[in-house]
Amino acid sequence: MTIKIKDIRSMIAKGDLEKAIDALFLVADKLRDNDLSDNVTLQSSRYHKNEKDNSNGVVGSEFYARTRAQVTSALQSYLGDITDPEISVEMDIPEPVVVPKPEPVVIVPKPEPVPEPISPTPPKEPTTILILASNPSGTGILQVDLEHSRISTKIQESDNAASFRIRSKKAVTLSEFQEYLYDERPTIVHFSGHGEKSNPELQDVIHRGLNLGGDNGQQVPQDDTGIILYDESKRNPFFVGTDVVKSIFETIVNDENVPINVVLFNSCYSEAQAQALAQVVPYVIGTSWAVRDDAAIAFATGFYSRIARGLNIRSACKFGMNQALAFKEPKDRFVLYENGKKVVW
Repeated sequence: MTIKIKDIRSMIAKGDLEKAIDALFLVADKLRDNDLSDNVTLQSSRYHKNEKDNSNGVVGSEFYARTRAQVTSALQSYLGDITDPEISVEMDIPEPVVVPKPEPVVIVPKPEPVPEPISPTPPKEPTTILILASNPSGTGILQVDLEHSRISTKIQESDNAASFRIRSKKAVTLSEFQEYLYDERPTIVHFSGHGEKSNPELQDVIHRGLNLGGDNGQQVPQDDTGIILYDESKRNPFFVGTDVVKSIFETIVNDENVPINVVLFNSCYSEAQAQALAQVVPYVIGTSWAVRDDAAIAFATGFYSRIARGLNIRSACKFGMNQALAFKEPKDRFVLYENGKKVVW
C-alpha cells in the first residue's frame, strides 16, 4: 500500500502511533536521512516501553497518557521537517478484521434542556524554537547534533511538550538564515556555531570576510565581531558581521512582524551580537569569551529544561549557568540582555 506524508499525519491523529513510526522509518530510509532515523528510533523505544509498562500495570494512567502525547508531538515535529510533502513509501498494512456488531437496544432519552452556546477558546499557538546550526569544515568541530538531541529530549520529556515546536536547520547560509526566520516565525532563535577569534583558522575567515576594498582599493575598517555561516555553495565558511546580523533581525521583527522573543547565541565571543540585538529583541543571550563545546551544550540543556517547564528567561539562564559550572565555566561567561539592558548577576 502506498503511504504518503498526509497518511502518516492521519495515523498520528487517530492515535495509531506504531504504524506511524513504522512508516517514518521507511521515509527516513528512502531519504537516507540518518538524523530522522535516529530521532524515530528514540521515539519508537519510548513508545514501545510505555505500552509495555502500561500493559504490565507498572505506570499510572496519567504518566502513560503524557508519554503518548510527547511521542505524538515529536512525530508531528519530524513530519514538519520533511521538505518533500509528496514523498511516498510502500507499506504492508493488514486488512482490519470486521466483527459484526449486535443490534443496539434503542432507548429514547428524555429531552434535555439545550444549554447556551459557549464560544470556543481558540487554541494557543505553540512556541516555535528555531535551531540554526553552522559548522563549516576548517572551523573546528562542534557537536551540533548532540546539542539538538539534548534540547529536543528536554522539551519532549516535559509535561508541556505539546506546547513547543522544534525546527532545526543545519549548514545554514546567509540567505537561508534570513529565510528561515521569516518562514518559521519562531518565538525562540537558537544559533549554534562559531565566533572564537583566537582560533587561527577562524581569524583567517574573519579577515577574508572583512577584506572589502573601496573604490581606491583600500581596505574598509569594520568591526571584527560576527558569526560564521556557510557560503552559498555550502563548501566554505562565510563571515557575517554583527551589523549584518542586527539588520536581519530588525527587518524580520520590525518590518515582517515575526514575534521573536528570545535569541540565544550559543557560540564563543557572542556578547557583541547580544548587545546589538538587545534593542530589537526582548531577551538576547551571548557569551563574554570562548566557551568549551561541552559547557555550551550543558548550558543549553539546563536552559531549555527550564523553558519547557514554564520558567522565565532569567531563571532559565541561571539553570543553564549552573549546568555550565560543572565544566569550569564561570557564571559570568554567559550574558543576558533583558529589554535592552545587561542583567547583572
